[in-house]
Amino acid sequence: MTGASNDEPIAPRFQLRDLGLLVGLAVLLPFAWLLPTNLLGSFSRLVSALTQPGRRIAARGLHESIERAPGIDDPRAVEARVFANRIEQELEYLREYRPGGWHPTVRMTGIEHIERATRDGNGCMLWVAPLFFSSLVAKKALHAAGVEICYLSRSLHGPSNSEFGRRYINSIKIRREERYLHERIVMQTGKGTTVARALRHRLRHGSVVAIAWAAYGDRLLDANLLGGKFPVAGGAPAIALAENAPLMPIFTRRVDSNSFEVVVGEPIAPPESGDRRDAIEHMLNAFCASLEVLALEDPASLNIWRHYHRRNDPATPNRN
Repeated sequence: MTGASNDEPIAPRFQLRDLGLLVGLAVLLPFAWLLPTNLLGSFSRLVSALTQPGRRIAARGLHESIERAPGIDDPRAVEARVFANRIEQELEYLREYRPGGWHPTVRMTGIEHIERATRDGNGCMLWVAPLFFSSLVAKKALHAAGVEICYLSRSLHGPSNSEFGRRYINSIKIRREERYLHERIVMQTGKGTTVARALRHRLRHGSVVAIAWAAYGDRLLDANLLGGKFPVAGGAPAIALAENAPLMPIFTRRVDSNSFEVVVGEPIAPPESGDRRDAIEHMLNAFCASLEVLALEDPASLNIWRHYHRRNDPATPNRN
């Protein structure tokens, strides 16, 4: 496991889902601009309830994945809140385009871990947990704290997996996110080794590199979480290990409508002995232990439910 081969499949030119995404964004735009920010959450829950019959098609097996997890008392309620979180997240991106932008209340803790790691010109790796609102809120919070981030991003970063969607849909999000980044490094198909080399170079020269949890790639690990397993690329711990750079988790939690908390966790220390793969799995398990606390508190905060498998299921497929 090197983290250098998280390549993506060749994207189709267009998908029927792209049409639904465009219509959805067009419908949400006036509400994103005109509603008071403290009503975005309530509005999203209302939309989730009203669209319940149709969202099963869009969710692609989300309910079944949640239902398989032990300890989830009401899978349908979790599914509804997941969909509401997704809508609210889209509203926030669209709100960013409104004159004056979007200014949520964000409380950030743990920033001293980054400051301590970079004090002598060293680099560090941030591993962004797969939680709703992290894509935009965490970037805004780190930027406001003065942290210049080099962020690894998929070439298809966003809701669409087509070339059309990359150009005309995903770019809506990317343009807002890039305002809060020092650099966006794009993972291109077949260029995994080159990208890993670039990230290592930046760590070596004192940069703060951030990688989000990714459930795609041709060499995935099983993350043990919520009584089951999720596929995850091990690039973040692998590259951090290669450069002896501190690896820190980033957790984003929605406190209330328009109010969030971003937590920079303490560096995850690798084991003192063992081979490279064992070290990566040890760091992944430590990351998942912290993530599970938040996921148990609010299962709907997790944005990767469709990748969930029971531990006794066959090998986790490489989904995209």
